[in-house]
Amino acid sequence: MTTGPDPRFAGLSCYTSNLAGYRAAEFADTPPWFATSVRLAVRVDLPDGQLAFSHHAQPLDRLPDGTRLTYASAPASDAADGIDAELRRYGRVVVVADSAALPWSPSAGSTHHAPHWLLVDGRYGDEWHVVDAFGGLLATGEQRPYAGRLGTGALLSALRQPGWSPEQCRRGALVFGHWTPPPDGADPCWLRRTADPAPAPRLPGTWLSGDDALEFLRDRVTDDPAAAGRHLDDLWAAAMHHVFRHRWYAADAAAAAWADLPRALRFAVDSARRGRPRPALVRATFDHLRRLERDQATAAPTPVGRNPRQRPEGSAMETRTLYDWFLTSARRHPDNVAIEVAADALTYAELRAATERLSADLVRHLGRPPRRVGLLSSRSLVGYLTYLAALRLGATVVPLNPANPAARNLAISDEAGLDLTVVDDTSGDGLAEYRRQAAVAVLDLTGDGWRRFLTPDPGATVPPQVERGPDDFAYIIFTSGTTGRPKGVPATHANVGSFLTEVIRRYRFRPESRVSQTFEMCFDGSILAMFGAWGSGATLCVAQRGDVLTPVRFINGKRLTHWLSVPSLISFAKRLRALAPGSMPTLRLSSFGGEPLTVQQVDDWTAAAPNTAVINCYGPTETTVIVTAYEVPADPAQRVAAVNRSVPIGDIYPHLEYVLLDDDLRPSDDGELCIRGDQRFPGYLDPAENAGRFVTFDGARARVYDGTEPLTARHWYRTGDRVRRESGELVHQGRIDHQVKVRGNRVELGEIEAALRIHPQVVEAVVITVAGVDGEVDLHAVYTGAPLSDDDLTGLVGHLPPYMRPRGFHHRAEIPLTEVDKVDRKRLADEFLATHG
Repeated sequence: MTTGPDPRFAGLSCYTSNLAGYRAAEFADTPPWFATSVRLAVRVDLPDGQLAFSHHAQPLDRLPDGTRLTYASAPASDAADGIDAELRRYGRVVVVADSAALPWSPSAGSTHHAPHWLLVDGRYGDEWHVVDAFGGLLATGEQRPYAGRLGTGALLSALRQPGWSPEQCRRGALVFGHWTPPPDGADPCWLRRTADPAPAPRLPGTWLSGDDALEFLRDRVTDDPAAAGRHLDDLWAAAMHHVFRHRWYAADAAAAAWADLPRALRFAVDSARRGRPRPALVRATFDHLRRLERDQATAAPTPVGRNPRQRPEGSAMETRTLYDWFLTSARRHPDNVAIEVAADALTYAELRAATERLSADLVRHLGRPPRRVGLLSSRSLVGYLTYLAALRLGATVVPLNPANPAARNLAISDEAGLDLTVVDDTSGDGLAEYRRQAAVAVLDLTGDGWRRFLTPDPGATVPPQVERGPDDFAYIIFTSGTTGRPKGVPATHANVGSFLTEVIRRYRFRPESRVSQTFEMCFDGSILAMFGAWGSGATLCVAQRGDVLTPVRFINGKRLTHWLSVPSLISFAKRLRALAPGSMPTLRLSSFGGEPLTVQQVDDWTAAAPNTAVINCYGPTETTVIVTAYEVPADPAQRVAAVNRSVPIGDIYPHLEYVLLDDDLRPSDDGELCIRGDQRFPGYLDPAENAGRFVTFDGARARVYDGTEPLTARHWYRTGDRVRRESGELVHQGRIDHQVKVRGNRVELGEIEAALRIHPQVVEAVVITVAGVDGEVDLHAVYTGAPLSDDDLTGLVGHLPPYMRPRGFHHRAEIPLTEVDKVDRKRLADEFLATHG
């Protein structure tokens, strides 16, 4: 089973982060073990002013099962076999690479050779899956965590040791905290696990630790500013290890002070080079650290027991809710425009004030802060105000779809346990029936009365913000269930926080960005748009239904930089001849998800938006919006389609784990995608729905969750999506439930649709199943674009087995879409049967 970088160890050195990832895969106590091991010791008796650093008091090569890690090496001709043997026995192995030989490193191809540890956790024929949890700013540029595959030749080439400097050799010998020198020579080197007795840890030479070490470093760097430059890598590693330690023990001030140390030293080095040394700054920085360390030594440690990227318990970060993401931007960028809906535009300060006034109205109407708020609204300004106001009061938001029949929204209201529903002028045709039958309080914000919230009221009393914890529900999205009853999918504040932390960076959301909102709030894609924008100080530009169908006009009118939608809208705009070349010059990033994105759609879109990057994303509601982001190559000549003519979805986010399971629930390169990690929801609102939707996995075979035991974080969510890896990327193959049996043969409908879309005059193609007169399943293809002869279409599928060739081809002006603009297969099949019998 392959994974991505473990985000709990982000920020640590390449040695420690990947060693921690190795240990954490098997031993749950790894984070506190590393936190308690951190200490700074400096060897001071080396010649020519050289220093050596040891960052851990506990011997990190010792493992809880009694085994230990030792260096191993072999000539290149034998190294692959040695690494493979370790991988087969333990499922992972740490290897020692050269950073200048790693394709993802900013040092790649340069003369900046440095030892760099990697975690290898899978082999697929001639390819090895490698994980590099290290991220940081190097002299050659910024390196980000990485997970991917290397061929055997590339891996062995990266493991060649060019001859390390004495300083680099000392770092390798002290990586476990005590003296364990790696083998001499240029042969590939890795860590081998052994049960041999461990020698007593030792540190030869004269060492200072704790306050003595800090005092010594302070004096050394103050007297010789160039020493800061010579030792900056080791001091950076010391700082990051202490940041990890103090965050684990909820010592925010100490963590922040250590995080500032590398910046202060770089500033001092640069100043000294310009002839303006800053000794006072250096002394003050180290003395501040010494005071904080002494304070921490006398305080009882209070381990948080969570990911050090999360905020410690009791701090402001611990309870950073979805509303806090908005509030932080409102404080930092009060004058930025936060939202534009039709002719209305509000700054962050105005939106925050209106939200506070509306929250007072919610409390007055109910007599207390609400617990769960239904929101029956469609892209209205009052709807977005209510969303924020409910979050501010600590309530869970439950968006209801105005396009639903009233009976469905009533059933959802009952299932969700709403205590208040807010309605407005966009609540749909079922509003009157909903009012009559709803068993919950209804706050009526129809008409223009709600606009009073936009006007300051000096006499109004604003209720306090209600704090919630990371495991409390932020929102509940209801999806279609196989039983015909909607299923409630809750997302916790921790789920959404993990998601936003990842996507705001990936999507380059910035305060100057202008982001489209094309999704209804009952579709979780709206979270990416809303809080991607509000979490970064950007402007959310809300598209009405007509705007979505004419994207070019809306994008240019709003000067959008970010467009987020389903791919179907590209085909719709092309059918209307609304994608003229160069017609959308302001776009910088376009993201599509919810259904397959084709290379042809990308070509059409980027021709009209020549300055945009395109991201193809994927994610079930149960894993908090999206879990992949594949950026399509900018050069059209480099765009490669998968076998099914779709664009890859890319790898799963590195802070999540995934596995592909075949029909026998064994790991495969082609199977059902299962996911666990920070974004995985805690289970359906009705626990009975959880049975069959999760698995446990021991690395060899999965076991389906039957609901008789507690659902825990170790369970993997079964997405129901078939995924396989092609050319190193994950490719979506369609729903498992879109696999049909035709005369005993398993058929992927998406494969037939892809064959039909190859024709340049076919815009969309959907294959549906119909019961034949002989009781077997017949396939029929429905397509849009130019009408074509049956002979033309039959030729497109001639390479498929006879049982995969449609019985008939049916031209339509358009394919029906759901309320969230995905292909409505059920409606298409119903209309086909009504027409053809």
